[in-house]
Amino acid sequence: MSSFIDQTRHIKLKAAAFDELIGLVLANSVLEQVIYAVRINPEETVLKEQLQQVGIQLEMNGAAPISDGPRIQGLKQRIDREAKAVKQSFYPNPKSTVINACD
Repeated sequence: MSSFIDQTRHIKLKAAAFDELIGLVLANSVLEQVIYAVRINPEETVLKEQLQQVGIQLEMNGAAPISDGPRIQGLKQRIDREAKAVKQSFYPNPKSTVINACD
């Protein structure tokens, strides 16, 4: 015998909770494809210039290219934050309860 909790009903009821997370993951995937594209087109420049790559890396990772620069939240940090929020909506932290046992 086995038992498990099926979250399908809850996922369907809270489908909108995944919108932001799916969008961020898709944006991150597209930026990774742009960075690592090997396509060469004579009319268009290939994204190999360091300045453009640094800008995209900054957008993805939130790391400033210089130590004195402002720290921004990158896509990866936003994905982590949003994933935690979605998980929290499905598995909220239970409130602690006190049980007094009398002999």
